[in-house]
Amino acid sequence: MKGWSAMAQTIDGALKVAAKKCGIEVDAYLAMRESGLKHCWKCKQWKAINDFSLDRSRFDGYAAGCKPCTRVQHKKERKLSRPSIRHGNRASEAVRQAIKKGVLQRPEERSCTECGNSARHYHHHLGYSDEHLLDVVPMCVGCHQKVHWDG
Repeated sequence: MKGWSAMAQTIDGALKVAAKKCGIEVDAYLAMRESGLKHCWKCKQWKAINDFSLDRSRFDGYAAGCKPCTRVQHKKERKLSRPSIRHGNRASEAVRQAIKKGVLQRPEERSCTECGNSARHYHHHLGYSDEHLLDVVPMCVGCHQKVHWDG
């Protein structure tokens, strides 16, 4: 565990970095924060502290981006990287039924195509259209998440 002086140095460093990113001096940054404002890294505006979600991992206890910017970002990410729920559910059900009928092996009986570890899921690498419902490759949880989120 860090001592108090080390924690104070970490907080001082974090304040200096935050002020520099805003383009102002540390004293001006602290004055803005004491008046109940926080700088959003996304829209570059000073907003009321209650416009930010809690994030206990950050030095000040609040998220770096304001709630409206975070909402917009999450919406874009979902739209770009996630399949529609209806198509994904239909494809997952087709795979479940194929496993049940013995057409496909259970994914746990196969190795991940990315890393070679034991697979846990099947990934629809060609998409969720009707003609590709059973065109799947086995993947471990980590690799499957990486494909969908980094995709």
